[in-house]
Amino acid sequence: MARRINVSRLRNQLRQADNQRRRAVQKVNSEIRKYNNQARAHNARVNTAINTYNRQVRQYNARVRANQSRLQSAFQHLSRQTVTVRYTIVYRSTLELAAAYETLNTSNADPFLSDLAERETANSAQVLNSLLEENDDPSGITTDSTDSKITHVLATISPDLNNRWDGALFALDPNNPDAARHFCASSREIITAILDIEAPNADVIQLLPNCQLTPQGMPTRRSKMKFLLCRQGSAHETLEEFADANISDVVNLFQVLNTGTHGAAGAYSTTQLTAIKDRVEGAIEFICAVARP
Repeated sequence: MARRINVSRLRNQLRQADNQRRRAVQKVNSEIRKYNNQARAHNARVNTAINTYNRQVRQYNARVRANQSRLQSAFQHLSRQTVTVRYTIVYRSTLELAAAYETLNTSNADPFLSDLAERETANSAQVLNSLLEENDDPSGITTDSTDSKITHVLATISPDLNNRWDGALFALDPNNPDAARHFCASSREIITAILDIEAPNADVIQLLPNCQLTPQGMPTRRSKMKFLLCRQGSAHETLEEFADANISDVVNLFQVLNTGTHGAAGAYSTTQLTAIKDRVEGAIEFICAVARP
């Protein structure tokens, strides 16, 4: 005997089956949309990262080309200069720094610090060029003492360093006969303070028990810079050599500018003071880059 079919139940089962099919299709479509959205978001992030990387590479390459051009120009200019007795020490120091940079440039040391090193070498030659030109007419011209790119960096190390730098810049006025002397004295204290804060003697000796010491038994500047390079994972003999030569070059500049007077008025021109400021500011920035990568 044939089984009777309940039409109402059959329709209900068909509706349920149809609903299940639609839900399955909707779920699949939802997963597809979700996947496509994730894929688009991923591709967007990848494209953004690629564009950012390419932009940074272009900026880096442009900066490298600019630094190389400035370095070459500064030394070409220096080759045509007559070095006076007063600046013989600075001249020799600049050549020593250039030699240290050439060695660094052929090494596989940290590229960012190597980039800064190239700028430092150019700054050294540029300030010497400016000093050798003996421009002794500072009358009526002032510099913008607030224009500095390292203030925020110094503030992260110590607010006192930031205040000292502001004071050094305030003194850097062509109408101040002792502008260079005051600026150099403050700047030297800042460099010493950065090394003492970021590379305490006890920490340096603990990490580098066989480091170079002063006659007083304290780690030398070179030892402190080596400590900082080791701490950030950029230890490299050529970088250590350059970092030491860089500080020595600035210290030699300080010593020369702090002895005697300059010109008839005992003052420096705006161009010379700007070159001195750029040289010292760059050196401090280099030390901070090693201390606070």
